[in-house]
Amino acid sequence: MSTKAEIDIDSEHLFDKYKPLIKASLQKFDYSRYGIEYEDLLQEIRIRLWGASKREIDRRKIPAYVRKVVDSVLITYLNKARKNKEIIRQSEAAITTIHSRELELVIMECADTLIDSRRMVVSLYLRGFAVPEIAKALNWTIGKTYNLYSRGLKDLKKKLKERGISYEIK
Repeated sequence: MSTKAEIDIDSEHLFDKYKPLIKASLQKFDYSRYGIEYEDLLQEIRIRLWGASKREIDRRKIPAYVRKVVDSVLITYLNKARKNKEIIRQSEAAITTIHSRELELVIMECADTLIDSRRMVVSLYLRGFAVPEIAKALNWTIGKTYNLYSRGLKDLKKKLKERGISYEIK
């Protein structure tokens, strides 16, 4: 008597027979944490077992084959979940970048409406220059530059608030 059997044994019967093994194998992983549904996994396992029909497999190795199918399905779904998570992260980063650019444009528009001396100091400050560097670049005293910087930022915050943009530093 041969121990070889075609998996063609009716894949539904094979699935039902090994469902406890499949369920036990799936329970080892916290797949729901990745948004993967139990029924989706079962359906994919069922499809792969059905697709594997007409293969000759040693009857003693069928449980190992079923575990291999389960592991393969899990890996596929986990990889998809990871790729989807990366796509979402990249999309969120792109949206944040767009919002940052839009906010930067609004800030610069508001800064452009400031009194000339304040506008120059605030614009340079927004580009990353420190007050002493601005004073040196404009050939002004640090006191004058700091005064224009303080009043300019106060005016800028007021103009931004008028446009619905405010923040609190904690």
